[in-house]
Amino acid sequence: MGSLFLPTPVAADTLPITAVITSTPPTLSAVPQLTFPNQSVKAIINTRTTLTQATPTQLEVDDFSTLTTHWQLAVTMGTPRQVETQRPLPGTRLHLVATRLAQPIGHTPLDQRIDSTPDFVATTLATEQSQIIWRATTASPGKGKNQLIFQEAQLLLPRYAHVQAGAYQATLTWSLAILPTD
Repeated sequence: MGSLFLPTPVAADTLPITAVITSTPPTLSAVPQLTFPNQSVKAIINTRTTLTQATPTQLEVDDFSTLTTHWQLAVTMGTPRQVETQRPLPGTRLHLVATRLAQPIGHTPLDQRIDSTPDFVATTLATEQSQIIWRATTASPGKGKNQLIFQEAQLLLPRYAHVQAGAYQATLTWSLAILPTD
């Protein structure tokens, strides 16, 4: 075997390698689509009625920020109105019960997986009422991808003497806010 000969360089130059890693604020990446089963007018007249959502749906908040701030999520339900006539369905309430995702999603780092996901507060919303339902704190920082599965959502209808047949819709407004460190 011959020896390896490395020539002495005549000139050398170095150039830095630059990589920029950015931090994005928390984002709301998925909100639940709630659809309730059909119900006859006869079943609703003069009795309290509960309509239960048939299919689980999800809510996701992504927090891949490097900030020391926290976030909170509030929801407001508008008054359900008959689609064609806009007649309101007063006194309607929405009951939400969710469970945290049982396993991590995607490529969330080990130290940011489900054990750091904030707790969800089961809630019943009256129309036009805003309520904080999910909050990241120092104890549960909510870094990474946070997901809730709504296994149960119920539309609670009061007793109605007169109800108009037809499709009813209400708007849910989800508001994600960034808070200073607690």
